[in-house]
Amino acid sequence: MISRPHIPILSRLRRILFGFVLAAGLGGWTSAKAGLIINATAGDISTPSPNMIGGGNITTIFNQAVAYWEMAFPDPAQTWTLDLTYNWGVLGEDQVARLTPLTVGGSPNRILTGSITFNHVDSDQFSWFADPNPGMMTNNPAFTIGPTVTNQSVDASSGTVELNTGLTYQAAPESPAYGRSDLLTIAMHEIGHGMGLLFNPSPPNDPPDWEPIHPLIITEAVSSHYAGTEIFTWAGEHLFTPSLMESATLTGTRVFPSSNDILAMAEISQYFDPKLNPYNVPGIPVPEPSSSLLILTSLSGLVFLLGRQRPKRLS
Repeated sequence: MISRPHIPILSRLRRILFGFVLAAGLGGWTSAKAGLIINATAGDISTPSPNMIGGGNITTIFNQAVAYWEMAFPDPAQTWTLDLTYNWGVLGEDQVARLTPLTVGGSPNRILTGSITFNHVDSDQFSWFADPNPGMMTNNPAFTIGPTVTNQSVDASSGTVELNTGLTYQAAPESPAYGRSDLLTIAMHEIGHGMGLLFNPSPPNDPPDWEPIHPLIITEAVSSHYAGTEIFTWAGEHLFTPSLMESATLTGTRVFPSSNDILAMAEISQYFDPKLNPYNVPGIPVPEPSSSLLILTSLSGLVFLLGRQRPKRLS
């Protein structure tokens, strides 16, 4: 028979508290993959736009666009999976890119799969910038002006609060990105449509039908700080300037998901407590931590204190 080893009281307490803190941090006692997972698959990318410069490639840029969105929805207790394929194709000069939903469903109801086509039309009126450094959010040599952080006062259930509605960078006239459509920005925009900000009514026998909630009002579960705030949409699938999901992105401009964009996606897809400043940009209002987070922090401190050993007395 194997006897149970003696474990000191403080050691037992440390283990219990550590397990509680870990469970609180994960939202339960079982581990899960981290929050939003966007599985990106390349389709036909063999024929890129002939009017593209910069030296970057669509695969690296698209994967980075995925990463920027995933950073806002990291909670391992909330599973959100979106499968997207991306490709080059001819759309006409009036359309930069297009998201086509393929399947919807689940609980909560979400777009499950979709396809994004980037326009490779050969026209002097249309050109792309493919950034060779899409992961450089700051100090990017192609976008040296910014960041411009736009905040506005909005009405919430608790009163008037500040909401970040824009996070942009500009290309200087001497930059190769100047006057061109930024492939990274457009990729993030189209992924946003795949996350639910899309108006796609279909005939009865032509699924999928997708119409977002209107009006889009933030609920307490999604954000207690912004509960009651209405996110205004344009034609059911775009936000207003200067958010990433505005209907017409300016050339020579890089736009990242703002708190406004993130809240809209969270409400549509019922994702609770997203990170509203996932890139830690100064000047973006960040709500006070929730009571559960404060409890978690206090417990972490207690675990640390219990883990400290008394210094040995020198003989």
